[in-house]
Amino acid sequence: MAQDLLEIRDRSLEPVVSSLTTEEQEQLEALLVKLLPWLHHQPGDADRLCRLCDRAACVTGGAICPVGQAERDSRTEPRG
Repeated sequence: MAQDLLEIRDRSLEPVVSSLTTEEQEQLEALLVKLLPWLHHQPGDADRLCRLCDRAACVTGGAICPVGQAERDSRTEPRG
């Protein structure tokens, strides 16, 4: 089911994101990463925000799941 949802999401977002230049896509990613911690207000928010990524891919090449990292950061960093 998760794979089906990922495919639907990709089909919906790909035309929109591909209309941006590579530089714009990088800027969008940076902004989304910056905003993500603000969506964490209580334990369990990561479950609501999970992007259903392939868990093996989350750790490939030292990459860290941005949703999980945002949740960890929200526990240790003051907002504001």
